[in-house]
Amino acid sequence: MMVAQKMLADQELKKAIAYIELHKLRNGSYPNALSDLKFLSAMDSSLFNSIEYTRLDSVYELNLNTEFSSFGGEGTKEVPLKYPPEFWKGLGCAKSNVK
Repeated sequence: MMVAQKMLADQELKKAIAYIELHKLRNGSYPNALSDLKFLSAMDSSLFNSIEYTRLDSVYELNLNTEFSSFGGEGTKEVPLKYPPEFWKGLGCAKSNVK
């Protein structure tokens, strides 16, 4: 995978987490869909192509869209981004294709 693709994927994932967690902070619950997020800029609209979001009761699932990022070739669900356990601490993201 190209370094630029990995950097873009990292940025998109972190941007999605920031907006989703901010929504919870402001509204008391996670959004039902990404379309519920408010105050997105035109540049932030890329989230709708790069991220797959599913609300799961009081937590959520967040997946990087592998078609958007072209990771590992066609049809694969392996995402080579990895974060330490501390990254996920305190987030409502209970399930992800990113480790």
